[in-house]
Amino acid sequence: MRTIKDAKSRRREILASAAHLFAHQGVARTTVSEIAADVPVAKGLVYYYFASKDEIVSAVIDALAARLEQALLRVVSRDDLSVPDKLRRILKLFFRVIERHAALLDMEKDRPDMFARVRDRLCATAFDQVRSVLKAASDRGLVQVAYPDYMLTILIRGLADLYLTGVHDLAVHAVLVEQVLGLDGGSLGGASRLGRSRKQTGRIEPCS
Repeated sequence: MRTIKDAKSRRREILASAAHLFAHQGVARTTVSEIAADVPVAKGLVYYYFASKDEIVSAVIDALAARLEQALLRVVSRDDLSVPDKLRRILKLFFRVIERHAALLDMEKDRPDMFARVRDRLCATAFDQVRSVLKAASDRGLVQVAYPDYMLTILIRGLADLYLTGVHDLAVHAVLVEQVLGLDGGSLGGASRLGRSRKQTGRIEPCS
């Protein structure tokens, strides 16, 4: 018998297949027909849930940002972690997501609008969580930062842009964060503590 899936399950399947194909062959080269075949469902069913390919891309971005936010919240809510530990884990998570979904960020030339949407959404998600960590640290007198919102905007966007230009050594980013926040040198750990980001998988996965 043919299995009829509920709308939420079917939508998740379409997004998972789209993310998989985007990662392996790029967004520009992926067609709606290929996404439908990968699920597999009829092409018309994909259009039932999404009006266009751009809408699919936007939904993949939204799902990615939601996963990142959930992962960051788990870090931020841990009372057993120090401020440097939380910042180090946030840094790893942020760049791990960028690496896993590099294809979504490989649209700068062809689709600068979509590229900006991905970058801005991920940066905004990281901003919200880092802001809460710094506020708690400031309330306890652990850090003193003037104009924290402006500083975080420059820091997070700057680190993301630096990573996208090819600076993938997380130890370098850690040193920059330490200097900007006035943390002791080495408090965010070196390359051995930060570890290497995982290779991209192309699926919308939890970032844990």
